[in-house]
Amino acid sequence: HSMDINTHQLSELKCKVVAELVDERGMPLDIGESGTLVLCDVHAVCIHPHFVICNAWTGGSAGRLSKPQLWELSNIEGINEALSKQPSSVETEFRSVSNRSLDRQPTLKTPAIFDVSLGTGVFGSDPSVVYWVLKNSGAVPCDWIMAFPDQLQIELESWAESGRLDPPDGELFQLLACGTFSVESRQGRIQPGKKQIVTLRYQHHIVGFKSIPVLLKITDGREILLRLRASTVPSGVPHILWKTYEHRFFPVAVDCDHPPRQEFLIRNEGDTSVTFAIDTSPLEKLKKENFGFVVFSCEDPVGVVQPR
Repeated sequence: HSMDINTHQLSELKCKVVAELVDERGMPLDIGESGTLVLCDVHAVCIHPHFVICNAWTGGSAGRLSKPQLWELSNIEGINEALSKQPSSVETEFRSVSNRSLDRQPTLKTPAIFDVSLGTGVFGSDPSVVYWVLKNSGAVPCDWIMAFPDQLQIELESWAESGRLDPPDGELFQLLACGTFSVESRQGRIQPGKKQIVTLRYQHHIVGFKSIPVLLKITDGREILLRLRASTVPSGVPHILWKTYEHRFFPVAVDCDHPPRQEFLIRNEGDTSVTFAIDTSPLEKLKKENFGFVVFSCEDPVGVVQPR
């Protein structure tokens, strides 16, 4: 005989399987004070299937990115943290992506949204390629899929329920038709302790910044919206890129005679050198407000960034 246990929560279940003996007339037999016979004890641990991105590397136009830069641009730590959490009741409403397509206009209400940058390249250059290694860190097989909007038959407005949708409708479907973004191994089954490689690729045949939403769905598990992003710059045009418009310095102890030198990385994503100049007037203003004490100083206010 078999026993099915259905639950939508992470839990540990303990119970006993008992039997009541009856005679030919259906009357209970006297088998002791309890009147029942214990057949076995059942101990079950209910978990959700999940995986982690355990490794990543780049190729093509994205090959210049270091591993720390890649992990930051791809939000891998954030995605792994989201994958480790218990799925919400909204996420488990549909077991898999295929169930969504049965509805003509299904909704999408995933609470987890992450931007995944595939980098920048010059027009006509090699594609930017990012490789992810998925590892099943759980105890049960993990079925997963990365679904594009045309696979889900979802109205584009529904992609923006929890976040802003960047490309207009027509442009999004043009990106789909041209294969500007592509994912190889869009779905699979990973056995416990095993790994699978997923390839994210962006073709640099359209100048400008592009983005496309992809739904990462684990059957009976988490549901995450990945906004794949990349950009293409014209040849011969200077292009400086930095990771954020806000930089936070590491703390420095009071009365430190020799404060550490801290760096802010500027990347030249084009194919020609770029000359830059930093406006240091706010630093001079801050110095004046602090009675001539130098709070911030910039050692390289002017410079040249060579092409990648």
